[in-house]
Amino acid sequence: DWAVARRETRAGVHRHLLDTQRAEPVFESPVPAKGPLRVESARPPESPSLQDFYVVRSGETRATHQLLEQLLEDDGVELAYIAPPRFVQASRRTSMVPPQGGGSQHWRQQIRWPQARQLPQWKGKATVELGIVDSGFDHGHPQLTLPQFQQHLTSSGTVADESGHGTHICGQLAATAHANNAFEGLVPDCAQVKMHCSLSDPYDPGAYYRGLRAACACRLVNLSLSGDTEDPLETRLIADAVANNVVIIAAMGNEGERGSPDQYPARLPLVIAVGAVDGNGHRASFSNEGNHILISAPGVDILSTVPTYPVPNVAVTGQPPLGVMSGTSMATAIVTAVVARMLSFKPNLTLSQVIAGIRGDSGGIWSSETGYGVIDAQATLSAL
Repeated sequence: DWAVARRETRAGVHRHLLDTQRAEPVFESPVPAKGPLRVESARPPESPSLQDFYVVRSGETRATHQLLEQLLEDDGVELAYIAPPRFVQASRRTSMVPPQGGGSQHWRQQIRWPQARQLPQWKGKATVELGIVDSGFDHGHPQLTLPQFQQHLTSSGTVADESGHGTHICGQLAATAHANNAFEGLVPDCAQVKMHCSLSDPYDPGAYYRGLRAACACRLVNLSLSGDTEDPLETRLIADAVANNVVIIAAMGNEGERGSPDQYPARLPLVIAVGAVDGNGHRASFSNEGNHILISAPGVDILSTVPTYPVPNVAVTGQPPLGVMSGTSMATAIVTAVVARMLSFKPNLTLSQVIAGIRGDSGGIWSSETGYGVIDAQATLSAL
């Protein structure tokens, strides 16, 4: 129940927004500077019009629609819409207790990760800045000491990650092994992970926009999230990023059993859209299909770190705790890891070259269910 509006000129702020004292500027400064993580952007200065976006919370649906009508009728407002929510993309948190110590992770064999580790391309030449927009991560988890954290939520709860989703994604990418737990992430040695805590229930669009813009200052962005309606400001931020060679990887969504409606931002041009497959390489029943899917990765019962405190519907084992989740979120993080390895070895790859490398230029077969199939880490890195 948030309205988003952009004023026509800096001098012509919509009077109603000021009078109600509920309008909040989305971006108060060119680069967000709150929290322990300061993200510096090497990109050109943004258009001043970005500073003219406001969010207004009206309380309930009917009031929001009434406010929207008022905004659309005002000559001082150039654009107004109701902010479509974004959700993390875990289809389920299974009750299966994963094996202690890391256990058998069949999905790593599916993408030929062990074989990729033997390649000369494995050892990167540069550290890749990897931005994640998610629900945060548990700072107290001893396997998550490397990632950086920035809080964008203006009213955060008592814990750093209320859903456990961000902790899981962060662990897939940046967890380090522990004396009591052999599990480790895919790229802690070649990527500097920067977690932007921007997703919560209830949804806060201002926090999401701020986190997304800050993450897009990185070379590579993981968006294990989606929503079924396009958001004009999200589209603008992502278009600016891909125009500056930022690689953005997003989840196709988990509505596969409900007709696979288009999900954003995966549906946007030049965003690498990722679907999920099961242990046999078939499309997971929950994974969306569509003509914009590029690639798939394992997304069923993926093991990773989970919070050290209780989280609803998250089964854990061991100390430090691990848990398994399923979703296109998990598949997205796996593709992000492969791309991080690519960019670490060849930092000057363009976005189009990254996409071509993922796709493979050998006449691979594409389908709307899985794109160009399951990502092959060994083949992708070997081709560099």
